This record gives sequence, C-alpha cells and structure tokens, in this order.
Amino acid sequence: MAIGIDGIDRSIKNIAELSFQNLDTGVVLNLPKPSSFIIDRGFQQRRVPTVDDRGNMTYSDNYIVGEDPKLQIIYAQWQPEIMAFKMGTTFETGSQDIQISKSFDVYKTGVAIPLNIGDTGITINSSKASHTVGNISVDATSLLTVDGTAKTVTFQAGLLNKRVTFQFDVTVTSGLIETANKTANHSVAATLVATDDELIFLEIPKVSVNFETSQLSPSAEQVDINFFINSVAGRCKPYDIIYSGEYISC
Repeated sequence: MAIGIDGIDRSIKNIAELSFQNLDTGVVLNLPKPSSFIIDRGFQQRRVPTVDDRGNMTYSDNYIVGEDPKLQIIYAQWQPEIMAFKMGTTFETGSQDIQISKSFDVYKTGVAIPLNIGDTGITINSSKASHTVGNISVDATSLLTVDGTAKTVTFQAGLLNKRVTFQFDVTVTSGLIETANKTANHSVAATLVATDDELIFLEIPKVSVNFETSQLSPSAEQVDINFFINSVAGRCKPYDIIYSGEYISC
C-alpha cells in the first residue's frame, strides 16, 4: 500500500518493539516499550581547504576521519532495569541495612498507629524522631513509643497536632539492591513501522552505558538512557537498518 505519489510521503510511524540482550549472560531484558530513540553518528570530519577566484579561503570538500556514534533511548517508566541503565550499575536480590524516613501529622494520641513502612520483609533496628519547637527541630523520641514487631507508633499527648518526622534504621531482608557492579554491554534490536505498515529492522551489536549522564530524577515524566555505540570486529558499520519489504498483516 503506497502512501502519496510513488510512496514519496512515506515516513516512520513509531517504534513497535525494542529489546536489549546482555552480552555477558545472553539474557534478553523484558522492558517496557520506549517512546522514542535517537542515533547520533558522531562523525568527525575534515574539510578540504581551497582558495576561490577572489583569493578568499574556502573549502572544496569534506571527508570522515572518525566516528563516535551514540544512542539515546527515552522511556516513560522508572523500572529497576531502566534505573540500572540510567545509573550505570546493576541490581541484585539481597539483604541490606538502610535508613528510611517517615512523617506523621499527629491527630491521635495514646493509641497505636500503623507505621506503614513495610511488613515482614523489613526489620526495625532503631528509630529517632523529631518535632518543631520555635521553628527549630527538637528530638521527640522520648515522647512516643515504637513497636518494632507490630510496626506501630503511639504518640504522647504533648505531640498532639504536631508534625513528627522519623528516621528508622532498618534491615531490608529481601529487596533489589543497587550494587557497585557496572552495567554490562548489550546488543539492541528494534522494529519500526512505516506509514504503509512496512517493517523496518534496526540492529546495534554492542552498546555500553554513558556514565556521564547518570542522574536520578524519580518524578520526571520521562527517562533518557544514553549509550555509546561501540565498534565490533569484522563490521564496517556501527548498526544496520533494513527496510524489510515485509508488511504487518493484522
């Protein structure tokens, strides 16, 4: 099905599929579909100088002397493996001691109130609390009782209508923990769909995370993951794009 005159108005509708394969383990990552990606060839070039008929320095040509291609993939979700790409380090299941925070606006005293900081997978080791007196934070730990087993807190009357902020020392017994291990190299495979429903395939044999762009912004509406496209022995191009001549049939 041609679009326009001889298909000259044909374009790409969207990304239908995109996947990563870990080059160390062979595992294909089960990630959400991205909203977009950008490939920058990063050509390094030289221009050939010459002189025109008026004696002005100008250029007659240019040629490529190097290439530093890059890939940016944009997601709409924060997810552990996407975060691992963004931060440049991996996650693994394990146990770890960590501090967590929690705040309450105290409207009840003398009764046990759930802490809502997790259930059996979190052990409370100790806690500190504060409230505000004269615009200054003051320790309030002695004005409340934390039940680490039941994970509740009981406030004394002196904290009524106050805001109380906690910091708990806890052990997360089985969580996904960021490690110091750097994210592995991956290959990338993508399927694009043209406006006439032709399938366009993209293959990038080897990418590595660009660690200079490792910022965490959890409230952002999108996450951009930046990669270097690396050279692979025996290949002349950093990636392949193929207009397959095959069409979606639904």
